[in-house]
Amino acid sequence: AEAKALGASFVVCPWLPHDQKFDRDLALRSAEAMNRFGKGARDAAPRFSYHCHGYEFVPSPEGTLFDTLVGATDPATVTFQVDVFHAYHGGANLVPVIEKLGPRAVSLHLKDLKKGFPVEPGAGTAPAEADVPLGSGQINYPAVLRAAMKAGASQYYVEDESPDPLGNIPKSVAYLEGLKL
Repeated sequence: AEAKALGASFVVCPWLPHDQKFDRDLALRSAEAMNRFGKGARDAAPRFSYHCHGYEFVPSPEGTLFDTLVGATDPATVTFQVDVFHAYHGGANLVPVIEKLGPRAVSLHLKDLKKGFPVEPGAGTAPAEADVPLGSGQINYPAVLRAAMKAGASQYYVEDESPDPLGNIPKSVAYLEGLKL
């Protein structure tokens, strides 16, 4: 109700607290909570979305813990915001993740991982110096953006947590403007 009063169209869960390793039990308990949140958001008008990072992209019986989370949430009430940088850094194969989410992939956080910076399966964070302008790092943005557009994602956020965001954001925007998708 508060989000609706503010005119918000989405309520987004940005992180799942976990003191230790993110595991299947926590993924399933989180999915259960997300289903409640999603139903409550739907009843109040905004939509509920979960912002993935990278700690979810480790093996589970369903594929990865992200697959566990997605499979245990209600497609009618829980959508996803893919943090491209953190998901990739955490070991996600981005295009298949977005394709599998389909219309549940409603938005993306866009930033790029520095070339040569190691991918760390299960990592949820990275240091600021790993963040570079879009198109200058490891992520295949044309493929990611084509998959997101095909899925119906409608919101894209350029995010920059580097030591020089004011210098890098214009480079990222110029890169996006020059893409031929």
